[in-house]
Amino acid sequence: MFDVKKISKLARLNISADEEKTLQGELDQILNYVETLNAVNTDMINIFDVSMNESVFRSDLPTEQSDPGERLKIAPRVNCGQFLVPRVVGEGDA
Repeated sequence: MFDVKKISKLARLNISADEEKTLQGELDQILNYVETLNAVNTDMINIFDVSMNESVFRSDLPTEQSDPGERLKIAPRVNCGQFLVPRVVGEGDA
């Protein structure tokens, strides 16, 4: 069992007593699940058994032709035939 209070201190997180109880229960559930997974016998599974004769990727074929003008008609904001999207990175962002 892990000490949530110690982990929160190491992570520099301020958690309340209620949060500590909740997180302790969730952490215990996660660790119990990991123990369950560790108990599964995987000796017969060869993780390197990959068929080199088959591609695992789908064929890269076009599936539909569309008119770009139709797509632009339903866009919320357009300028000079291009989609306008909100700025993600602004000036001065590091």
